[in-house]
Amino acid sequence: QVSFDLFAGMLYSVLIGLSFIPQKEIALEVEVGAAFLASIVACLASHPGDVLLTATYKNSDDSNGAGFGATIKKVYDEGGG
Repeated sequence: QVSFDLFAGMLYSVLIGLSFIPQKEIALEVEVGAAFLASIVACLASHPGDVLLTATYKNSDDSNGAGFGATIKKVYDEGGG
């Protein structure tokens, strides 16, 4: 939500500054653009956690009881997942 609001504010500022189009007429374009940019940020922020979660559950059958630190080391040693 925060990244969407930041991107929407930046896009409104840029588009209103570059054109004579009223804010009401560019609302859809700004919302779609801000949602697109915010989704990229969300994917980049959540990917490392998803890799670790997948590695944790993938190795949950192991009987050695490796902890979180061991999972991070294993992912790192394998080249990042």
